[in-house]
Amino acid sequence: MIPNLPVANFPKIELRIKCRNLKDKDVLSKSDPQVFLIEERLGEWHLVGSTEKVKNNLNPDFAQPIKIDYHFERVQYLNFVVIDIDKEVKSLKDLDSNDYIGNFYINLSNILASPGRNISKELTLHNKFSGTIQVQAEEVVASQHLFNFSIEGTHLDKKDLFSSDPYFNVYKKTSPTDYSKVYQSKVIKNTLNPDYSDVTIRLDDLTGGNLQREIKFEFMDWDAVGDHDLIGEFTTTVDAIMQGQNIHTLVNPKKAGKSSYKGSGSIHFNKCRFVSEPTFLDYIAGGCDFNLTIGIDCTASNGSLHDVDEKNQYLQSIRAVGNVLSDYDSDGYIDVYGFGGDINGETSHCFAFSQDEKKPSVKGVKGVVELYSTMIKKVTLSAPTYFAPLLEHSIEEAKKDHKSGRIKYNILLILTDGEICDMDPTIKAIIKASKLPMSIVIVGVGNALFSNMEKLDGDNGGLQRDGHKAERDIVQFVEFSKFKDNYMLLAQEVLSEIPQQFMAWAKKNNIKPNRPNF
Repeated sequence: MIPNLPVANFPKIELRIKCRNLKDKDVLSKSDPQVFLIEERLGEWHLVGSTEKVKNNLNPDFAQPIKIDYHFERVQYLNFVVIDIDKEVKSLKDLDSNDYIGNFYINLSNILASPGRNISKELTLHNKFSGTIQVQAEEVVASQHLFNFSIEGTHLDKKDLFSSDPYFNVYKKTSPTDYSKVYQSKVIKNTLNPDYSDVTIRLDDLTGGNLQREIKFEFMDWDAVGDHDLIGEFTTTVDAIMQGQNIHTLVNPKKAGKSSYKGSGSIHFNKCRFVSEPTFLDYIAGGCDFNLTIGIDCTASNGSLHDVDEKNQYLQSIRAVGNVLSDYDSDGYIDVYGFGGDINGETSHCFAFSQDEKKPSVKGVKGVVELYSTMIKKVTLSAPTYFAPLLEHSIEEAKKDHKSGRIKYNILLILTDGEICDMDPTIKAIIKASKLPMSIVIVGVGNALFSNMEKLDGDNGGLQRDGHKAERDIVQFVEFSKFKDNYMLLAQEVLSEIPQQFMAWAKKNNIKPNRPNF
């Protein structure tokens, strides 16, 4: 089956809605229900969209979906409002001109993480049951399709003394006379009958959305020294291959004019299919866990920064980031560690904040806030500031096997007030961590200089030490002071790169979502 190739610049979530047993608001007929979606953004409510109105129906299946942008980096608090329509609604204030049937609140992340991205909830009005609502979420993105095939050659021309070392290039036509290379295969040594058992090319790269676009396969003989030799080539289209035109003769243009020339071998396409490339939301739907560990700077330079009050930047950071990530953690427990504090007369650079090494975790963000507020008064602030021991502990946690086949990704949130004293060991630890399922988020509190933190971020080039280089960017640093007027923006800033970092790890390690299509 040839897939549709939608074009979209930004992924969206499509919400399809059904209601059952709605409370009737009319006297002589049944209600005319319509569902409106309202989203909270920075403390204000905004109308996102609505379904169509369905006349005289208390059990409507709405045909028109509501689309909403998805942002991993912030909590998207939604209000589904069901109205019996009497007057047209163009803005939020128009809702009050109609009869409310009921509503319910939920985070978008809860819908996306639910089995099948499908939830069913009760509607209420003034705390009384007024019906049920079912919401089915589906991602709408640009084409995710990949062209997957196996290809084999028979009786290829011999370019070396006894055989050839064939590989192939794939090109798409970019003008009447030009081609652009989109793929190069591996080399198979010493054979005239190569078998490339599993080849996958992104369909957008190959066709640009046009399945009739001409593509060229060019088979070459690899040479260790000098130019590689052309064996032969042929042109086709993805559409033609999928329609069954699976056998092609390789032609070498330099030989094509000879009367005795029969071609330079045959190419056979075997298994040919379109497959979907997984997206970040596919991993969420497959039950991927994001485990949060919080590291708290307990060095003496903090001083009054650890005063437990509403201005405490540690508490505000914990709430802002923790409230987003907690929706994606199945068990809800958060590990909390301190570093740079005096524990039993000795400075420790990685200790359970509970001071019970067997119980480093607490339940939810509320538990973290309560633990911090209680235990920070019992920790003697010390020095110096070392990150590496906490990073090494997190690395060991990230290495642990995933239970029950679940994919787990670890996020280490480090809250610190200044520069570190172990830059080289920290960079080495980050390079080691870049191979593992983890990301590191650093929030700088207070007004100190954070030049070393900027270096760790790696946005200006990958981290390197002693000939080793980070496999991917896994560190995000921000200064709290830049978001003090609205600290909820802090979560958006520090978590915005997590989906890309996760996908880079999954692709690098060929990790597929826990879903049957992958």
